Amino acid sequence: MWKRGITLFKSDGHRLKKQSDHILMEKRVVVEVGEISMTFHTTPQQEEAMVYGWLWSQGVHFEKGALPVLQKTDKGYVVAGIKRGEVIRQKTRDIRLTLHEIQRLLILYKEKAWLYKDTGISRSVAFSDGKEMLVMAEDMNDTFAFYKAVGELIKHGCQNKAKVILLSGTLDQSMVRDIVNLGVPMIVSRSAPTDQGLDLAQEHRLTLVGFARGKRFNVYCGEGRVKT
Repeated sequence: MWKRGITLFKSDGHRLKKQSDHILMEKRVVVEVGEISMTFHTTPQQEEAMVYGWLWSQGVHFEKGALPVLQKTDKGYVVAGIKRGEVIRQKTRDIRLTLHEIQRLLILYKEKAWLYKDTGISRSVAFSDGKEMLVMAEDMNDTFAFYKAVGELIKHGCQNKAKVILLSGTLDQSMVRDIVNLGVPMIVSRSAPTDQGLDLAQEHRLTLVGFARGKRFNVYCGEGRVKT
């Protein structure tokens, strides 16, 4: 269960009206890797995927067809059987999309954000091959939603198919760097980049689309991948 029903009082500017609503549930998950311990305050779904995504961000190498063993505990998970090193940057894949194709992906992205529809506050990240959605994840936190989506790619063995990332949050330098390491060439966000996030996207020749809502959006860099 990822949401909880509550009763609240809504104001219309003149009076308070009692009504039912839903809010996101928050769960504390502790992940232990040897002597390292990491605590996540997350929404209680796609937890294993979140752990895989976080491990990837820490330089854990995933052998083809073999995932680390996650032992469930009362507090969260203990991870065994991993090889840790530097994060390996994947070769940037390429893609070109028309304005209509980007708009279609935004429609699919919005349709799959069911947790946001129920609560109005979740953050979401999805990966696409340019035609269909490969994976989708939501969380109360931008970074954890990203970890969950990356973990789903790893679980399904489709990292190399991801060519577009769609997300709801701000594109800061840290987020863009992780996207660079994934080899994903196109970023589409409902929000916008920071100056350092944009500089990094330009440096690595990514296409960065921001304020993507409906048919309107801004292309901050890499406009050559957007066909008009």
